[in-house]
This record gives sequence, C-alpha cells and structure tokens, in this order.
Amino acid sequence: MKKYYIGFNYKENNTAGAKAKEDANLIFDKYGFKKIKIAGKRLSANRYLNAIFTIISGYSKVLPLKQATFVENFPPNQLGESYVINKVNKTKKKNKSLNIILIHDLEELRDPNYQLQNNLLSQTASTKVLTEADCIISHNYKMKEWLIEKNIAASKIVNLEIFDYLHNGPLGKGGEFGNRVIIAGNLRKEKSAYLTKLAEVSDIKLELYGPGLSDELQNLQSIHYNGSYPSNQILTELSGSYGLVWDGDSVVGGVGLSGQYQKYNNPHKASLYLAAGFPVIMWKQAALASFIVENNLGFVVDNLEELPQKLSQISEQDYNEMVINVQKMGKKIRSGYFLSEALKKADKVLEENK
Repeated sequence: MKKYYIGFNYKENNTAGAKAKEDANLIFDKYGFKKIKIAGKRLSANRYLNAIFTIISGYSKVLPLKQATFVENFPPNQLGESYVINKVNKTKKKNKSLNIILIHDLEELRDPNYQLQNNLLSQTASTKVLTEADCIISHNYKMKEWLIEKNIAASKIVNLEIFDYLHNGPLGKGGEFGNRVIIAGNLRKEKSAYLTKLAEVSDIKLELYGPGLSDELQNLQSIHYNGSYPSNQILTELSGSYGLVWDGDSVVGGVGLSGQYQKYNNPHKASLYLAAGFPVIMWKQAALASFIVENNLGFVVDNLEELPQKLSQISEQDYNEMVINVQKMGKKIRSGYFLSEALKKADKVLEENK
C-alpha cells in the first residue's frame, strides 16, 4: 500500500497546537508518507470561501487514491480540513484503504459539552471517528484506558509516550540550578488563573513567556516577564531552572476542566521544556507524571505551594543528574524519535489486523 498524509497548512496559526501538527507532518514525511498538498494559502479573508477552496483541492486529490494508508492529525481544526478528512474516512472501506489517527487532543475529555455541538467540526472530533479507525496513536496508557472504555479495541491502539518537539538549530543554556520556575504559554487569566496565587508563594522566582500577562502581575516582584516568542524560536530563549506544566484554576492540581484534562493528555509544553534542556515540574496525578518520575526528568507535586520545600530538598548534584537525563531525552524529542517509534508500532497493528 502507498502511504499518504494530507498536508494542511498549520504554520499560519502560531500556537503550540500548530507546532505539534506541523512537526507531525514532517515526521510523517521522514517516515515515508507522501504529502498530498492541499491549497495551503489563505486565498480569502472569508473562512467559508477558504473552506470551499480546501474542499475542492482536497477532494480532487484524495478521492482517486485507492488501496492507500492515510495518517491523520486528529482532531481537524478547520472547516475545510474536516470535510476532507471526513470524506477520506467515509470512503476508505470502499477504496480498500486504511487510516492511522494521531490524537493531538480529545475534545470530549477537555469539554464534556463539546459532543453536544451539532456541526461537522464536532462530529469529526468525536470518538465515533476513532472507533472506525484502523489504528490510533494515543498519548499514553491513561488515554488508552479511556478509549477502551469507549469500546475502542485495545489491539488497534499504540501509545506515543510523549510528543516530539522538532528542532535542529542552536540551543539555549538549558537548566541552571536554582529556584527560577519557567511558565511558557498562554498567560491570560482564563487559561492560567493559578498564576495570581502562585506569585504569592515565597522563595521562588517566576520566569514568564507568552501572551496575555496582565499589568497587575507584570509589576509583581516575584515575576520576571520575558516577552512572547513564536514556537520555533522560544526553545533558544528560555532561561531558568525548571519548566512548569500546570493547567487549571488553582495552585491545587486538577482543579477545573483543564486541570482534570491533565489526567489523560500529554501537554506539548512538557516536550518544549525537555527539548530546551529544563527539568519539568507537574501535577502528581497527571498522565505524564510517571514518565517524568521514572526517567528522573523533574519532580511532581499535588499543590504548587509545596514548591519552596521541594526545591530546597534538591541538591545541586541531584539537579545536575536530572539535567543529564533531560539532555538525553531532549535529543530524542528534538529528532522526532517518539512519533517515529509509534508509526513503526502502527504499521505492525495494520499488518496484524488485516
């Protein structure tokens, strides 16, 4: 079977999600999947016209393909992309084709009300699409367990372990022993509500990167704001001791929908920190926590108010051992190792389930 991926344009959306999908496409290409190039430029300011251009371009290129294996980024996040992916999946049985779905996010886990939306975007992001897939690349064993509970066969699920973060340029200094905690990402209050409380925790210095930080927080003594950088540049700009992976409304882990989502997903932010050479701090019950602890890539907490005590217990020697492990893992992450390995496993699944 010939192998294909559909080359939707993610670069215009300068976010972590766009970086993850763009990296995935590059790894697909390296692994031997042929790119089906879809009209990539925004031909109109009207998103519906752009969707029509994408659909026409997509249908004309994918419908003639028979007995092919398609690898897909899930979920689609644009209207035209949804139509094209939906058509591939609806016709794959007739065309004697197969598909591998790489999960980036599970909207039903992140927002229980998402499945109530009656539109194509929500339909193509539903678990029903996953039940009809030939192979699924899940984030980790926790997400796999959830998928199995949704009646998806365990035999067609492989785990990614952690997202890659491709980078082949120079690196920054990486982690430096101390109490400087990096937070990179969306700093708007609705996304990082815990920040106000964390800024009051003594004996730590916060190094913040990203858009949306309020003037009130910028002026606090414990915060050093470093500006906002695109995802392909921030790797070399980060400076500090640890990278914090935390979502939710509170310094207590797992509060709110985004906090609970960490029980299942692999935050792309963790990959950024490791790729840049920084040990990671995250919630103890997060799905990725076991990966961090077992590989000595940082430490985990239940509550961010534990940070001063935890940091004081880590000697410089302990920290340097973490950094050595992080550097080894970062090299793998920057090279696309984890998705490449998952694709090898996916090939075996397709072969065994013929």
